[in-house]
Order: sequence, then structure tokens, then C-alpha cells
Amino acid sequence: MSLELAGAILCFVMTVAALLFGLAKSSRLEPESFPNRGRFFAGLGCWVAAAILFVFMSFPGYPLWFVPGVYPLMTIILGVLILVGLFLILTTVVAFPLHLNHVRRETDGRADLVTLLDTIHHITAQPYPLTEMATLSLRELAGFLELQKTALFLINPTRREMYLAAQIGMDRTDLSRLERFPLGQDMISRTTVEQA
Repeated sequence: MSLELAGAILCFVMTVAALLFGLAKSSRLEPESFPNRGRFFAGLGCWVAAAILFVFMSFPGYPLWFVPGVYPLMTIILGVLILVGLFLILTTVVAFPLHLNHVRRETDGRADLVTLLDTIHHITAQPYPLTEMATLSLRELAGFLELQKTALFLINPTRREMYLAAQIGMDRTDLSRLERFPLGQDMISRTTVEQA
């Protein structure tokens, strides 16, 4: 068995293994769940081209087909195809677990948010007074966002005033300033006016 034929067989085996991996990943998951599929299949294409070139190089009449200066160039092209294919496939295989980890973290974050919203929905469905319901909801929200200080205000549109409905972690000096103030004096109203 010649070296070229052994290389062709090796390249064919690598191509089949990589193709099976790609088909398994792309058939089990949605297309967006298998990132860089194009890069992966381009790497497979490079390996297939290298395998075809290996097969041609193993024919007995190959040394007579071209001008003698072309053969070193064909060997260089062969090496480049193998290395580029290997690089493309390896970067895809390395990026795939990273992508799955990112998707898992994103899913966990959404699950935590759904749990928070379910808890707040449960609190608001109970027959609590408005101030107690606001305090309990604010406590859940502050725990989820890991806030040390936070406040919830109610707006009285007829008097154009904001009233402190619930707070967590505020000092007495902060509370005296925030209990009630005219609408338009808060940071949100000022920002809205400045942007307009």
C-alpha cells in the first residue's frame, strides 16, 4: 500500500467520522443550536477535496499527468486542504460546548425570571392590602435583582404627586425625603422632559 493510498483512506475515515458527528448534531437540534454549521461543512469539504486529491496521487500514471513543477504545488495544496479542514472542524467542535453552556445559562435565567413572575403573581392574587402587597412584591424583586436599597412609588394623577408605597433598605433620612413629592421632581420625569 502506497503512502498516498494510506493517506486517502485516513482522510476518508476522518471525513466520515466528522460527517456523522455533524449529521448527529444537526438532526437532533435546531439549526440555530448548532453554531457555525457552515464552517463545519466547509471543513468537511476541504477534507473531501483532500481525499480526492490523495486518490488521484495514488494512481500509477499520476507522475506523468502534469509538468514536473506542478507536483510540489499539488502536495502543498493537499497539506493546506487538510490543515484548513482540520482548523475549521476543530473550531466548530470547540465552539459547540461553549454555545451549549451559553444556551443553558440563558435558559436558567429565563426559568428564574418565570419563577419570580409566578411568585409575584401569587402575591398579587392574595387578599393583601395594597401596601403589604407592594412590600412583598418589592422584596421578591429586590432579592431577584440583588438590590440593597429600592423603593416603589404610586402616582396620584389628580394631585400630580408620587407617594412612597414600599421600600427596602432605606434610611430614615432617605424616607423623609421620599415619602411624597410633586410629579416632575423625580429622576424619571426629569429624564423624560430632557429627552423631549
